[in-house]
Amino acid sequence: MGFKFDSIEESLLWIKYKFFESGISPTEFRKCQMRDIRDIMDIKNSIDQRMMREQKIQNMIGKMK
Repeated sequence: MGFKFDSIEESLLWIKYKFFESGISPTEFRKCQMRDIRDIMDIKNSIDQRMMREQKIQNMIGKMK
């Protein structure tokens, strides 16, 4: 699921947008280390994927009842 970026610049802009959406200013974003940003995004993606899997399981359980 999801989408793939064609370049690193697109990926960085998307991450910058997501941080801005969460209340982190572009100035503050620039102060972050790239590896920290990647770690945060990896954790968020893992949590989102787990939530989707759990939702699918709950839907299947609901259909069984």
